[in-house]
Amino acid sequence: MHRLYARRGWYDGHDLVNWMNGNRNAEFNDIIDYYRPGDDPVHAATIQIGRFLKKYLGQQKIRDQESPRRITLRTGGHRDGYCNVSVWRIP
Repeated sequence: MHRLYARRGWYDGHDLVNWMNGNRNAEFNDIIDYYRPGDDPVHAATIQIGRFLKKYLGQQKIRDQESPRRITLRTGGHRDGYCNVSVWRIP
């Protein structure tokens, strides 16, 4: 993600979610499954990904913005849509 978005200097949480959905879907669904049975395991997983970026990778949040999200579940269902997400600075 750093290399992909280095030129613009930032990426948002959905850039990472969308990349995982398209390139590492099985692993992404494993993360989602970790939060089952919950009210909304997809939402919980995406929130935890953001917390990981801040706490363990030391990413600096610079703002929030509305962004598109694409999620393809193992079952073939989708959780696509727009919602607010954190924007992270690329050091």
